[in-house]
Amino acid sequence: MAISSFSVSSDILENKTAEFARKVALATDILENDCFTVLSLQQPLLRDLRLVVGVLRISNHLTRIAAYSERLVGISCALPDKKMIPDELIAIAETCQLMLSDVLKAFSSGSASMALELVKKDKDIDLLHDSSFQKIIKRMTKEGADLVAIDAQLLTSVRLLERTGDLIAAIAKEVYFIYSGKKWTS
Repeated sequence: MAISSFSVSSDILENKTAEFARKVALATDILENDCFTVLSLQQPLLRDLRLVVGVLRISNHLTRIAAYSERLVGISCALPDKKMIPDELIAIAETCQLMLSDVLKAFSSGSASMALELVKKDKDIDLLHDSSFQKIIKRMTKEGADLVAIDAQLLTSVRLLERTGDLIAAIAKEVYFIYSGKKWTS
C-alpha cells in the first residue's frame, strides 16, 4: 500500500486525489496496533522482539511517507503547468519509488545485504535534491512574483522527496538490524 501511495504522489504528471494516501496511513496504523497486540499476547524471543520493534519503526516511517505523499499530491494538483517541474524532481520521485519497492522486498526476503545497498542509494537522492533545489532557486530569481509561489511549492516537493529518501534509508537500516542483529554504522 505504501508503494501504491507513493506511486500516486510521484506520478506528478497526473492529477490524483489524496484519499488513497489517507487510506495507506490508516492501514499503517492498523499494522502498528497489530504489532502491539503481538507484543502484549506473546512472550517473544530476542529475534522476535527485534522483528516486532523493527516493524513498529518501519510502520512509523511508512506513515510519514504516506503523509508526504498526500502533500505531494496536493502540490501536484495545484500546479498550473506540469512543465515547471524540474526533471531532477521527477528523477527523485522515480528513485524513491524504486527504493521503496526494493526496501520492502529486502524486508520480506530477509536480505540484510540488499538493505545495505539501499542505504547507499540515498546519496543519489541527496545529489538530485541539491541540483533541483538550485535550479528552482535560480528560476525564482529570474521570474516574476506570480510564479514564485509555485516555485516555493516545488521546493517543498523537492524537500519532501528528499525526506522520503531518508525515510526509506531508515527503513533499510531497520531491515539490516532485524536480519543481522547489528545496528547500521556508516
